Amino acid sequence: MAEIIVSGEPANAFEKTVARTLGHLPDPCKVLTNLVLPSTQSRFTNIEIDAVVLTPHAVYVIEVKYWQGEVEGHINRKHWLVHREGLSPHQVENPLQRTEVKAKTVNTILSRWHPGLMGRLPTRAMVVLPPHTPTRVDNPTEIVLLGIEDLLPRIQADADRLAHEARPEQLPQMVALLAGEAQAGLPALPFSNLKVDKVLSQHARRQAFAVTNTLTGRKLFVRRVPGDVNLAPRAADLARARAIREARATIDLRHPGVIPVLDVLEEQGDIYILAPWIEGRPVLDCVPPGDATAACRHVRDAARVLAEVHRMQHGLVHRSLTPDCLLVTEQGIRITGFGLARVAGDPTIVFADLIEDEALPYLAPELLQPGVGEPDPRTDIHGLGAILYHLLSGRAPVPFVSREPPVPIASLVAIPEGLAALVAEATHPIPGRRHATMDALAEALGPYAGG
Repeated sequence: MAEIIVSGEPANAFEKTVARTLGHLPDPCKVLTNLVLPSTQSRFTNIEIDAVVLTPHAVYVIEVKYWQGEVEGHINRKHWLVHREGLSPHQVENPLQRTEVKAKTVNTILSRWHPGLMGRLPTRAMVVLPPHTPTRVDNPTEIVLLGIEDLLPRIQADADRLAHEARPEQLPQMVALLAGEAQAGLPALPFSNLKVDKVLSQHARRQAFAVTNTLTGRKLFVRRVPGDVNLAPRAADLARARAIREARATIDLRHPGVIPVLDVLEEQGDIYILAPWIEGRPVLDCVPPGDATAACRHVRDAARVLAEVHRMQHGLVHRSLTPDCLLVTEQGIRITGFGLARVAGDPTIVFADLIEDEALPYLAPELLQPGVGEPDPRTDIHGLGAILYHLLSGRAPVPFVSREPPVPIASLVAIPEGLAALVAEATHPIPGRRHATMDALAEALGPYAGG
């Protein structure tokens, strides 16, 4: 069995399937997955590679495409089409030329180490599709486009046909070289003036980066929402709408407590959300266990910010406050995450289509159950109350949709009776039983916030 070296987070389950399949190659083959290598053409960009396979007879640079439907394209066309039954054709980027560039990058890095060997050992570019994917692709090149069911047979056929130039002891050296280069590399964004300084989070559905604009020197926060050709068109449109909504909700807010969206860009189906870089930490990381005063102070300060936001832009309701939305900085609390905000005059979003599981414990019942009430500022009061519950007790509240009875905070942690009653009021399932305004919540928290 081949050794698999995982360098990064796979974008989807199909990438994991391809890696597991490659693991069935015989020893001494090596498989490196999800590499990010520095470009050999520009010092400001990097290249993401789904898999590199090192064998005694060849090096394979593999691009994985989770396309479902008939693929139509030509080597010289910038964009191809994926035809899915009952849906309009979806436009995707031509993967052949891009994969060839990645193969040349790997070959260049390895050639610096051993030009003689790499002059004899071929480097193959391959694009792997889901099993039995129908294709109508004009590809007169040596770049291989194939379904996953043909991946191992193709590599084995090459092993039977080609000379085995690399000695087994050289393959670990090649791994160390590529892995060392990968550690120095960072993901590349498709904008030449935006250089990634640090990866903040990496998930299949979203990534976040600290970025520097090399033209201005300004530091930015960038969130990428990857496009997915296999999403239904409506789902893709909703993801795009969420990014645009966040920009619209904050573009006119000139408040130091709100982190605005500067711009929303779209490139090759991916959405990029640009915001100012703010030095700070999520509120959950800033409250020591049992420190009720710090918890109340941060939530009170957030309530003051949101009270002004509600007054400045009538009809704006955040709706999806979670602990990650509250950033603690040296200048005070900062609020972000307006992607699900209700914007006056723009009622088009269907909230339930975009909520994520990790947000459910903090969501007010009126957001999830018709007839309870329309979202208004009291919806955000529930969100802050749920965050305070988490800060005080060390655990998130029971989500309303779970249908399980709520756990009173007094049964989890020893806090003043008045503070327990405050939390219960703020998180009451009926909006009319909560604090009437954010100002009222902030004032009620005052005695527990240490002045």
